[in-house]
Amino acid sequence: MLKIVTHCGKAHKDEFIAIAIIMAMNPNEECIIYRREPSINELIGEDVFVVDIGEVYLPKAKNFDHHQYRGGDASFVQILKYYDLYEDAKEIFKWIDVSSMNDTEGPYKVASTFKISVDDYFSMSSPIEFVVLNHFSKMEVIKKGDLIYNLMEEFGKTTVSSIQAIKKRIDFIRSTMSFIDIDGYKILIHNIKNNPTLGLHNLYKKLNNPKIIAAVIPDDRGSGGNGILRFDNNDKIDLSLLENHELISFAHKNGFVAKSKKPLSTGEIIQLIKICKTERW
Repeated sequence: MLKIVTHCGKAHKDEFIAIAIIMAMNPNEECIIYRREPSINELIGEDVFVVDIGEVYLPKAKNFDHHQYRGGDASFVQILKYYDLYEDAKEIFKWIDVSSMNDTEGPYKVASTFKISVDDYFSMSSPIEFVVLNHFSKMEVIKKGDLIYNLMEEFGKTTVSSIQAIKKRIDFIRSTMSFIDIDGYKILIHNIKNNPTLGLHNLYKKLNNPKIIAAVIPDDRGSGGNGILRFDNNDKIDLSLLENHELISFAHKNGFVAKSKKPLSTGEIIQLIKICKTERW
């Protein structure tokens, strides 16, 4: 059985996420989580994960705390780095670095970084997070079968599997994609039919090319046609202009997506994109 010790009192998403990742990375081991002070033997041994408590960061001894530092990484980031997941995770989940900053430097720092008021920051708090962490706070020992255990287990599995799946998909799209050049801009093309949007935006961010403004992919609703998506709400194209086109079955009023009735040829893609050009092209 895998033993994890974290602090008692008010629970935070830092240790919740950290423990969930540990559980996901040890799928064949049942865990037991204690919310209390760690013993000396637990701190110096290598068999117990001590998370967000103990004022020691020593991965070899499975000690993951940050309170001995000013700033630095939250405990869940330390765990992601321990399992070599952090670099991929931070590109896939934009909440990771913000959540770490919130835990280590506080909400005022986060609000200042994003140039919003602290009241605005708190207005975006999740009521689901509040309820889950409130329940977590009331427990001294969490074991298999407990609601919090099940939630941690599911959160960890979903998070880790998403990191792994999106990383794999990014590599797959990169190896099969092509581009159509239209008047100085690029349209990304891929033909992966299974969950075609998976990893697409992450790859777009990795490519870091402002000339890439849209993608044409298989329709994710199985119509047999294509989906046309603009990246980052790009104002150089407005896909709503395709609303009444004979090749188009749907064009969103806000102009960020359209769907074709059939697979589009290169010539048809060029024709449709040119119709969508705005004065900002």
